[in-house]
Amino acid sequence: MRKRCTTCEGKGYIEHVTVCEKCGGLGTTKMNMGTGAANEKSDKCKECNGKGKFTDSEPCPDDCDSGYLYSCDFCGAEINEDQNNVCEECSEEPYVIRFIKPVAKEYLNSKRAVAAIVTKTFKDEVLVDLGGGLKGKFKTAQARLFRPGQLIPVQLKRLVDPSKSWQYYVAPIRQKNFKIKVVHAEVPDRSIAEFKEKGVDQVTGRFIGQIVNVKRLKKGPSFFTLFDASGETIVGTAFGMGGRPAYPKYDRGAIVEVLGEMTMYKGQQRFTIHSFKPVPFEQRQALFRKLAEVVLRKSMKISDMDLSISSSNMEQFKNDIQKAAIQIREAVISGRNILLKYNSNSVDSTVAAYALDFALRGFLRSRGKKASEFRHIIKRIPLKGNVYETSDIMRDITFVLDGPVPGDRMPLVVLLNAGFSSDSIPAYKFAETYELPVISITHLGSDPEVREMITVVGAENRVHETKVSASMIAYEVARMVLAEYDFNFTYLPMIGAYHTRAIGEEYEHYKQALEANEETQMTEEIVKDSAAALEYVLYGLRFSDGGETIRDLIGIGRRRDKGIDLVKSLASLARSQIENALKVIKEHVVIEETSTGQIHLIDLEQYAPRFDYPSHGALVTAYHDQTPDNAVTVGIGFDYLIFRLSDSGKTFDELLAGLQEALPNAMISGGGYESVGSIRFISGFKNEVVDQLKKML
Repeated sequence: MRKRCTTCEGKGYIEHVTVCEKCGGLGTTKMNMGTGAANEKSDKCKECNGKGKFTDSEPCPDDCDSGYLYSCDFCGAEINEDQNNVCEECSEEPYVIRFIKPVAKEYLNSKRAVAAIVTKTFKDEVLVDLGGGLKGKFKTAQARLFRPGQLIPVQLKRLVDPSKSWQYYVAPIRQKNFKIKVVHAEVPDRSIAEFKEKGVDQVTGRFIGQIVNVKRLKKGPSFFTLFDASGETIVGTAFGMGGRPAYPKYDRGAIVEVLGEMTMYKGQQRFTIHSFKPVPFEQRQALFRKLAEVVLRKSMKISDMDLSISSSNMEQFKNDIQKAAIQIREAVISGRNILLKYNSNSVDSTVAAYALDFALRGFLRSRGKKASEFRHIIKRIPLKGNVYETSDIMRDITFVLDGPVPGDRMPLVVLLNAGFSSDSIPAYKFAETYELPVISITHLGSDPEVREMITVVGAENRVHETKVSASMIAYEVARMVLAEYDFNFTYLPMIGAYHTRAIGEEYEHYKQALEANEETQMTEEIVKDSAAALEYVLYGLRFSDGGETIRDLIGIGRRRDKGIDLVKSLASLARSQIENALKVIKEHVVIEETSTGQIHLIDLEQYAPRFDYPSHGALVTAYHDQTPDNAVTVGIGFDYLIFRLSDSGKTFDELLAGLQEALPNAMISGGGYESVGSIRFISGFKNEVVDQLKKML
């Protein structure tokens, strides 16, 4: 920028004037004194040649160039005329400042260029906003070249006083390539809770938080709902310039450093946002964890929550339940999708999946997500069994890597009563390679090596598996995932527990809670009907997801009243078909006496429905429910056996291990728990497997 030198007044030199001592500054040595001096004559002073003074000049001490000083348009540093108005330092990284409150006083010395936004234009004058509440204006004969909303760099012409609402004169500079640096005075760190507590005290503060909702007015301010680690939310108001929305690049889910203050507007407190700033990756990850632990608007943490029932068995899982809930909440907050994978033919697994699905939807809603977004964030994917196979995880990984956003963040996989055995270890090798987080929620014992590779919620051994169901554990996890709201669906774990025959102390606790809830329409009879109806529907669905219809059948859908009527109808149909199938089974079952009781052998290939309900597993269970307490029921298929054991002195694990040891060439594999299980083998060894089983019993 070129400025006229005030030292030499634009001349480029300084004049020194001295009075002639000989003539005293008169320019003559002879004078006629008196009145009527018309004839007065004088002689010029020979010393000063009649001038009366001597004039000398010297270069301007400010070293100006022809009476003008040149300074850098950006930082105000002195430069030469031929440097194009930019110093060497600013030519490498040119930037102008943008004021925000509280104004940084060190930049008010009129040296550093300021980013101004044009607000109004007149015939010969332009008004601009300098930020931080500072206003400016300049005269110009070309006002038509400027338009409202335009960002231009300007120089301040005088020292600025931020306490006065004046319009300071500025001068636009002709620089096109530059960056903007937002500056403000130092401010203290203050949480949202502190802002709310202290109210309007005219102290600006900053905090790191997450945007959970955004509302932008077309011709007005933008409203950002913010949430930080204090567990409080606050709605901040931000103003755009020139009709533009405020901070258009920041949307829901973004982690930002917020600088603002609590002000008064029309007699009410209002949190005004002065600036947003991106947060480094490491700080974002640390905040995700803190936000996941804090319960929104309840001033408590997940670790402070108790289980819905008091049970010594369930109490052993409490820490794992809390950790899983925090991990799931953290995944949602950080933008991961959630894959709920469950055993397609298991009522217990299905109820567990839908309980978590319901909780996740509520949690997403509390974070500003819309219902139309749920299906993209949460996916329920039925599995063929309780093993997370390599083909399953390869599909999950490929879906992400080949998706609309290649290389997007890997989802969180939550397995419901699946993936707990060593059969799933090959899949977890993939998970480690591709950094795919996995949680397995199960009431079955888990392999020690599996626990080292993924997060397992459930028993380390099989002591409690017949008393606690997967739906019970998943229900407690769901309650903590949706800790912001009351999650009172105690009949959900009852449905899964009743179907899997996990009838014990825990079931009775949930039953008591159900009976104490006067608002619910559910009863234990409807719970049993729901289990029967759900089993019937799942058989028809095979490996498909039932969606809203499943929610209606278990009482958490939009058609709960009609769902109860449908449950009763389907349960009646399911039981009648089971009774018809049992009539045939009872006529052809082979009963043999053992040293400890009876063994009931059912030929499923010959006397059980093959493609119609009930499934072979459901049929064996229904038959076994009518046998003596010391009986063992074995359903014999083409290349598989289905076991139901009562008080026979043997557990399924013992039978499986004994068969594998006795017949290694039969390639026997299987899964289950203490009193329920199934195995597969090479079909040619069926007779040997059955004979060996009889010997073991």
